Amino acid sequence: MRPASSLNRLERLALERDPRRAMRHPTHNLAIITPGESTNAPAAGAYPVQMVDLSIRGARFVGQLPLKIGDRFVLHLPVHDQRITMLCEVAHKSPTADDQVAYGAEFVPQSEPTALAAAGLVDAEVSHLRSSMMD
Repeated sequence: MRPASSLNRLERLALERDPRRAMRHPTHNLAIITPGESTNAPAAGAYPVQMVDLSIRGARFVGQLPLKIGDRFVLHLPVHDQRITMLCEVAHKSPTADDQVAYGAEFVPQSEPTALAAAGLVDAEVSHLRSSMMD
């Protein structure tokens, strides 16, 4: 990211209005969503989705699922040679031009270490999330 002094006025306004508290990382992995809060392996009732991006706070993906805002689901995401399982809650959804639905979801905090941290994938971002949640 460039220093704020080198940003033009429109770029500065966009940054100031961006409500996100965590950097998004584009991804194009396929993942599996299972409605509800059971973290068991995906089975019947599992839906494939196309990931768009991830942050330490949540995920964005596209698919056709029976989910409403506020619904909880489990995201089964393949990472390297593992499957990461995260409990999530739908924060927003909107139709796309190709008859799909774009979903934004937040990871649901849990008292034990997150699966991402246990996999050693984002230790620095986990620390950042913990400190940002205390704001």
